[in-house]
Amino acid sequence: MIILPVEILQWMAPVLPLFPPLEQQLKRATDPKKYLEECKAEAEKNFDSQNYDQAEVVLQRILDTCSDLLSTQDSCHILKQMIEAKMRQGKALEAISSCLLAMKQFPEVDDFYRKFVECYLYADKHGQLFYQNLSLLQQYFGEQTCYVKFNRTDEDIFQILFDFFDFTTKRSTIIQTLFKDVITNNTMRDQVAKYLKRSLWSKSMWLNTMCSGLTQEVDKIDTILKDDDIPEDTLQDVTAKVRWVTQQLTGGGSEIPIGLCQYVQGYSEIAKNYEEHCKDEFFHHDFNTISAATRKLVSRILSEGENQGICQRVQHVKQLRQQTPIEEEEEVSYEEWGRRGALMNYVMKTFVPDENREESMRYLESQGISIEDLFASDIMNHADDPKSIKLFFEEQMVQSTHDLKAYITDEGHKR
Repeated sequence: MIILPVEILQWMAPVLPLFPPLEQQLKRATDPKKYLEECKAEAEKNFDSQNYDQAEVVLQRILDTCSDLLSTQDSCHILKQMIEAKMRQGKALEAISSCLLAMKQFPEVDDFYRKFVECYLYADKHGQLFYQNLSLLQQYFGEQTCYVKFNRTDEDIFQILFDFFDFTTKRSTIIQTLFKDVITNNTMRDQVAKYLKRSLWSKSMWLNTMCSGLTQEVDKIDTILKDDDIPEDTLQDVTAKVRWVTQQLTGGGSEIPIGLCQYVQGYSEIAKNYEEHCKDEFFHHDFNTISAATRKLVSRILSEGENQGICQRVQHVKQLRQQTPIEEEEEVSYEEWGRRGALMNYVMKTFVPDENREESMRYLESQGISIEDLFASDIMNHADDPKSIKLFFEEQMVQSTHDLKAYITDEGHKR
């Protein structure tokens, strides 16, 4: 923007209404405080009328032309409004960038941290943007002058890291690469070690309770299926419950979208680092025990062959009654969950090396294979049993993770 001398602006006063930016320059030069108040009022008016794009323009104008007039409190308020205006327009990525800048400018203001998490989770609500925005997170956590390095106690810093880790690891295991070094490097500090110990203990108790609850649900289902005469409404309840438990374990639920199995593995890594550095509690063993329990539950539900899992047993009951599959209101049907289980079992056995079997989901992600793309592909039309899947892969010459990625990302192969 060209800044003209006040004298020239005053000389041009009669025609300035034709040039709004120059008119604003004159107002700013002649009475800065009045100009600032007018801009604030204009921004509020646009917010009230839900004209968020114009509100963003006015707020940016305040930041560009009146920064010397703003107190710290005013600046923070303007930045919060700017972030809110971007979010209301659906500009989640821009809002994230604004949060990052605000967090660096005002590291003592926790509201920007909370806004950052809110914007981040909104941006990644469909699980797509996260993979494109790792550079933003790396910028936030990677620089020496980043937010977590400013005037905070060790425990304050670590609480921010740990909270954000908890938010994001529920959605993708890739977040581990950003937090592992930072958390490990801070573990040796006394206050941080004490906080981490409390947090890991609390999280292990919560996960153990959740896993125990799911185990009880599976036990109840198992008991019901042993009955030779299951009422129809009970069978429908069992179908819905199996779907719900499977979502909690493997992904798709609202509380832990990535699934309990992968979520526990994330905490297991942090616990392992703690144990190696602090030589204290055996949290790593606790999380490994929970992880093994979740895998056992998945096996009880989805296993095939002689050791029939619950899914196959329910399907067998339905076939004996010669009934068509029960139509549920949920988006994903019971039969769909069965096909997903069969396909995932085949993919993991065929494409995941033995040394990566414990972290198969992470391995597939590292190869660029999205579970969402896999389930959205027409492979699912051939996933009724392992033989059908094997035959289809042979026909399509899908012989490696590279082939699989190419196939499922091809728009022509969508269901």
